[in-house]
Amino acid sequence: MATLPTVPSFTANSVPSVATLNQLSGSVSFVSKIPIVVSLKRSSDQSISANTNTAVQWNVSETDSDGMHSNVTNPSRLTCHTQGYYRIHAVTAMTNIGVVAEYQAWFQQTTGSNNPLGSGITQMFAADASVSNANSADQMALSIRSLTPCLYINDYVEVFVNCGNAVSVIHNWRSSGNNDIAGNADGSSCVYAYYCFEGP
Repeated sequence: MATLPTVPSFTANSVPSVATLNQLSGSVSFVSKIPIVVSLKRSSDQSISANTNTAVQWNVSETDSDGMHSNVTNPSRLTCHTQGYYRIHAVTAMTNIGVVAEYQAWFQQTTGSNNPLGSGITQMFAADASVSNANSADQMALSIRSLTPCLYINDYVEVFVNCGNAVSVIHNWRSSGNNDIAGNADGSSCVYAYYCFEGP
């Protein structure tokens, strides 16, 4: 967990105390640390039931510099440990079953015990992504990105998907093309977030 430092102030002709110099040292240390960043994906396809809001379960952490994710406990969650605003981007690649279906993806925030609104409040944020498709069986991907609302410690963010028919969230890059343009290989599902700036 990163602790946001208090930057000390100085007055003319004053002699800084040890505590003030330690505050200054902490501020310099904070800005020189590795950025807070997390990048997640899946190691297998995830089945999605028809017309069911489903959180994507990420179980591979490529990097996680602030301990925001667990591959075992609540693997759908990015849990805030440093208060502030985060830039977040997710791609959900899903199977197209070849019949008319509405594919949707969105971000959802759930407040924790430190949020001034209280604990357990959920809200969608940012624009969602959706597409209706009736092409022959293929793969498609929905991309969503946003700046989060201010996240307080223990708030968490999840990526949700929904489809009018049962589908799978795809985990890997396809080795051969399908029915997309020029027969190119299709993509995989992932999410990443990084810390932007301090909140109120």
